[in-house]
Amino acid sequence: MNIATIALVVLLVGYLLVRRMTGQLMEARRMLVLPAILAVAGLASLNSTALSATAIGFLLLGCVVGAVFGVVRGYTVRIAERDGAAWMRYSLASVGLWVAAIAVRLLLVPVENVVDPAAASVAGQAT
Repeated sequence: MNIATIALVVLLVGYLLVRRMTGQLMEARRMLVLPAILAVAGLASLNSTALSATAIGFLLLGCVVGAVFGVVRGYTVRIAERDGAAWMRYSLASVGLWVAAIAVRLLLVPVENVVDPAAASVAGQAT
C-alpha cells in the first residue's frame, strides 16, 4: 500500500465513524449494498487463485472472527426512532469492538505468514 491509499482509507474510515457516532438513518439498501459488493469483489478475486487448505482455513477463520465481532458489536449499537424512522448510532463500545476486530485480524497476518507463507502471499498479506 502506498501513502495515498493509506490516507484514503484513513479518511474514509474517519468519515464512516463520525457518521455512525453522530447517528444515521437505517436504510436496508444502504446497509446491505456495500457489504454485498465487497463480498462479490472478494469472491471474484479468489476465483482465479488456487488456494491451499491452510489458506482456506485462514479465510474461514477471518470470516468467523468478523462475524463474532459483528454480532457482539451489533448489541452495542443504539437504535432509536426519529420522525417515524429507525436511526442507529455507535456507542464507544461499538467503536472499541470495531478497533479490536481490526487489531485481531492484523494480528492474524503474521501468524498466517509463519504457518503458510505461500497462502499469505496469495492473499496479498505477505510481509
